[in-house]
Amino acid sequence: MGEGWSFNPPPGWTVPDDWEPPADWEGPDPDWPPAPPYWLWWKEPPRPAAVASAAIGPLNAADPTRIGGYRLVGRLGSGGMGVVYAGVGADGRRVAVKVVHPAFAGNEEFRARFARETAVAGRVAGACIAHVIEADTAAEKPWLATEYVPGPTLDAYVRGHGPLAGDGLYGLAAGLAEAIVSVHAAGVVHRDLKPANVWAAPRGSAR
Repeated sequence: MGEGWSFNPPPGWTVPDDWEPPADWEGPDPDWPPAPPYWLWWKEPPRPAAVASAAIGPLNAADPTRIGGYRLVGRLGSGGMGVVYAGVGADGRRVAVKVVHPAFAGNEEFRARFARETAVAGRVAGACIAHVIEADTAAEKPWLATEYVPGPTLDAYVRGHGPLAGDGLYGLAAGLAEAIVSVHAAGVVHRDLKPANVWAAPRGSAR
């Protein structure tokens, strides 16, 4: 058997029930080149439903229903700086809209820092980044809109499904590394990199 061949599927993979080896099957030819680490007839286990979408909570009575040109349809989360809403643009595009807490909106020093950070974030480019789409740092309540990533945060995924492994771990780590390279290429240091700020995007990548 040539080096690199394996008759054992990756963890969680199975052979389809209706697969049968050819009648003349004798295994791979010793002269064949190394094969991938799994056979092409193996089928991948289904991805957990939680990977397909992020939890969107309802709006509170005090929440705005529109910010800029975006209709707000729910809450994605909240933190010390503000609230992140799920929004929809006039063209149907889904976005995540971060709105600064009123307590900070009246602080000129905070506004200036938020404006600088928003401008810097707008310079970051890369396939594994949730890009800034639009912002209004001079609004009564400063806000910025970024791409919406339809997936759970990394910490939510691990809490619900356990540690990542195999291809899922590799794909997420590769995406995260690419994102960090993109951030550094723009002359930026993230300063808040944690599982709650990493999204397990569809197709096994990270944003």
